[in-house]
Amino acid sequence: MMPAAEAQGIRQDPMRQASIGPDFPGRLNPAQPSGPAAGAATAPTSNAPAAVAEEVGILFLRADGGDPQQLQADSGSTLVFVVRRDGEGRAYRNGREVGLEAAVKESAAEIALGQFGAARGGDIAIAALPATAQAALRQYPAGGAQLRIVFSHMTNRADTGRVSDQRAAKILALETSANAGKNIVALVKTAMQMFGLKSDACDHSEDARCDEPGVRDAFAQIKREEAQQRASAARF
Repeated sequence: MMPAAEAQGIRQDPMRQASIGPDFPGRLNPAQPSGPAAGAATAPTSNAPAAVAEEVGILFLRADGGDPQQLQADSGSTLVFVVRRDGEGRAYRNGREVGLEAAVKESAAEIALGQFGAARGGDIAIAALPATAQAALRQYPAGGAQLRIVFSHMTNRADTGRVSDQRAAKILALETSANAGKNIVALVKTAMQMFGLKSDACDHSEDARCDEPGVRDAFAQIKREEAQQRASAARF
């Protein structure tokens, strides 16, 4: 800070001000910033990452999982399955979400995974999809992410036949494992997951498979485990 007398002299002498420079007022009072940089507001910057597009596929299928030969995309009875790459998805009919039987949903997921693997083209524009698919996408909870449509596929007999063959192979593997004396409880749990069965599936069933050695005992053990889980959950 310069002496008061010298500062007063500089104020009265424009030539001395010019020789000192434009920041003269700031040098007189350092606590007060001066110059263009001090008065300019810094624009806020955002480090938020750009939203990542969610990849989904569109699968048209019958609600009962039956023969898709007469399937039509614009039919009110056709289901639109909006599915992610992991096979999880939601089904819609006429723009409203509907539930799917576990076996039908599993079949649809298997078909969709095959379509994801075979997709080689570019993105599909939503406007190019049938009206039923567009209505489904309007209801699909994308969580603010932009949807990237990877495929749009009408289920056909080749799809359902392939899924049936895969399911038959799984059943044979289960039967082979059961005959080999492997953990029957684990095998029954796998069957429950595959076919959407509940632990009371054999309670009043006359299906001969329920009378296979160890099957009813396995269901009984699974029921006990479920009861223990419910009791544990009730304590919290």
